[in-house]
Amino acid sequence: MLLVRRPPPPSRRCPPRLAPPCATRIGAPPCRRSTMRCSVTGPGSWFPGPLVLTSSPANGSSSSSSALMVLSIERYKARWVVRGFRQRAGVDFTDTFAPVVKPGTIRTVLHLAASRAWPVHQMDVSNAFLHGHLSEQVYYQQPIGFVDAECPDDVCLLSRSLYGLKQAPRAWYQRIAGFLHQLGFRSTCSDASLFVYRTGNDMDYLLLYVDDIILTASTAGLLRQLTDSLRAEFALKDLGPLHYFLGIEVVRRADGFFLHQRKYAHELLERAGMLNCNPAPTPVDTKAKLSASDGSLASDAPFYRSIVGALQYLTLTRPELQYAVQQVCLHMHAPRDAHWAAVKRILRYICGTMGYGMSLHASPSTSTDLGSYSDADWAGCPEMRRSTSGYCVYLGSSLVSWSSKTQPTVSRSSAEAEYRAVANAVAECTWLRQLLSELSCPVDKATVVFCDNVSAVYLSANPVHHRRTKHIELDIHFVRHVGQALLAARARFPRTEEEERADARWVADDEALRVAAEAAAKKEEEAEMVEAAADGWHETANGWYEAAEEGAAAAEEKPVDEEDLALANITAAIEERLADLTRVTKEHEATCRAGRRRLGDLLGQKNELLAMRAARHLIQMPSPERRAREVAAPERGRQERMRWRKENHEAQAVGRVRLEARTDVERAALHELELCGKRMVPLQDAERERARGARTERRRMKASAAPSSS
Repeated sequence: MLLVRRPPPPSRRCPPRLAPPCATRIGAPPCRRSTMRCSVTGPGSWFPGPLVLTSSPANGSSSSSSALMVLSIERYKARWVVRGFRQRAGVDFTDTFAPVVKPGTIRTVLHLAASRAWPVHQMDVSNAFLHGHLSEQVYYQQPIGFVDAECPDDVCLLSRSLYGLKQAPRAWYQRIAGFLHQLGFRSTCSDASLFVYRTGNDMDYLLLYVDDIILTASTAGLLRQLTDSLRAEFALKDLGPLHYFLGIEVVRRADGFFLHQRKYAHELLERAGMLNCNPAPTPVDTKAKLSASDGSLASDAPFYRSIVGALQYLTLTRPELQYAVQQVCLHMHAPRDAHWAAVKRILRYICGTMGYGMSLHASPSTSTDLGSYSDADWAGCPEMRRSTSGYCVYLGSSLVSWSSKTQPTVSRSSAEAEYRAVANAVAECTWLRQLLSELSCPVDKATVVFCDNVSAVYLSANPVHHRRTKHIELDIHFVRHVGQALLAARARFPRTEEEERADARWVADDEALRVAAEAAAKKEEEAEMVEAAADGWHETANGWYEAAEEGAAAAEEKPVDEEDLALANITAAIEERLADLTRVTKEHEATCRAGRRRLGDLLGQKNELLAMRAARHLIQMPSPERRAREVAAPERGRQERMRWRKENHEAQAVGRVRLEARTDVERAALHELELCGKRMVPLQDAERERARGARTERRRMKASAAPSSS
């Protein structure tokens, strides 16, 4: 490859190592290609060639630029950087995307290396983007201070990439990927930045993140051989055993790796001005979720976004921060004071736990057990009522993948929200199984996904619910398809007598499950009818009780007379009747409790059969101990509701009896009034006769006194 240098012009002096390349004149470039200017800003003791000068295009656009020279006393480096913001898509570049290794892939490879006691080294490629080859024709103006005096109007035709080019990352990836393929590596389908090398019984894994490389091999000799091959092609620096990668500090122990970001957390707290704050015991409080309208708008929204973005990178080794950071990320478009208070709570927690991290424990080299746990917060978003789903995946005893994310749609039930979380966990487990298979560590056991929702577990195996779950049919089909695919893969192998017996037991369990499900459904319908009738009776009794209370209050306002006291005997009879009604009510409650107990037994049998059936799929019921703990709290709540309902029934019965007693008292009082009226008629007649006789006597006496006076 040709590299032509020339001395700097007399008008400007610069170090000899910074002299730009130039070459002979060539023909004019096509008019479509734009001409751009470059600046000198970093390392550049050498420039990739060939770089030639050519005449400026007739219609080409020329961008004005000044040369910027930044020198570092420690390194004496300079870099010719392209102003790529002037490039035009489709003209100066096409594809720009360059893949990088996934965090889950890094954790998985480190877990395998720790389990097999492989050496792990880290490497760095100097000036990585300068190694990429360009497939497009790119023309640049000569940098100021390095213009050729004989050809001042000529431009540079570039055949290798420079820093600042839009296509520089992709050109570098294609360059190193092509070289690794020549060495015998093959890129995996699960992760394009993971390369696997295998020769005989020796294996090697290479992880690529732009210019940072993690290399692990089964033997130290193979590791040195591959390192020498890479150093012969690129300017490679072997940094020794893995200790610091992408801001993550790696500590190798006898039982595996410990990953932490103490230095990164310290820099984050220093940038946020909370290095000396009071630590918090937890990253979030127990209050409701943050609302998008709480408080006033934050005074510095860009600073909020900067801190939250930095917190996202901290979750690479801190899974306990995933949910809290996910919640504050939901409000980056319009942060408020309440959201900033939540961010400060996270930073205070980090201040007290800067040494926290995650461990990747070594396990037997033949153990590739994969397990997952999923959960969902149904309708937790206070604005849109979307659910938050999360999962974590374990490879052996090492946590290798986790997620906490708001679901894209609103779930109409908790079972739907939980099932969507299960679908996400199953998708991640499927990807990890494929990744392990490409790493020559196939998973020979079914992956168990734990879910704490019985309805979601039942949906994964029972197709009867499709009519009621059409809105989540895609997730249902995905989970069931993965389970059936695993069963079909197992069916290709010769079946033993024990497996045949197990299949026969599964068929019997399926039939028993169907019978139990039908019986449970019938019992549930009967229970719903009883509950509906009981609710109707409760409403009627409540009406009676309110009427009785109103009548009692009205009666208390009336003055007490002798007739009310005379009705004490009637009240005693009513109390006896009240006792009889209470006894009948208790007998009815005992009957209802027995029916519910029987229904609970049937549901328990159904759950046991569901657990047997779930073993054939990717979903499994929780353990009996965990299930007992989860059932204990609802059972206490159910007992409280039953006690409250019993007291309500008794109060309603008392109200109804009081109403009936009041009615009987009023009826007896009316009867007594009628009797009193009948007894008063003769007395009234006698009084009238007496009054009439008195008037007659007075008239007679008056008449007899009149003649004597005359």
